[in-house]
Amino acid sequence: MVQNYGFIKKAFDKWFYGVQEYNRFGLYKSDLYRDGHEDVAEAVRRLPDDLYTGRIHRCHRAIQVSRAKDFLPKALWTAQEDPMHNYLDPYLEEIEKENAEKAEWNKK
Repeated sequence: MVQNYGFIKKAFDKWFYGVQEYNRFGLYKSDLYRDGHEDVAEAVRRLPDDLYTGRIHRCHRAIQVSRAKDFLPKALWTAQEDPMHNYLDPYLEEIEKENAEKAEWNKK
């Protein structure tokens, strides 16, 4: 008997996305990365101006909405399918590769 676990995984992912609630504040997953980590800070520094400005705007708006103990209207929630959720990942991957290359050079 063949079982389809893909359906269960999709259902779980959708449920887990809703439980986290950051989308209700209009935030993307990459907005949750803390600038205190040096790799994240460097990735944020490398962002183009429009992505950086958007990140700052979303974070400020989320703080204001959170202080009001409310959520944004549903029309402003971020969707799970939005490709922008991981906008910081390509920059982080680039930095990880650079760090690995530096470590390799320092071994010699």
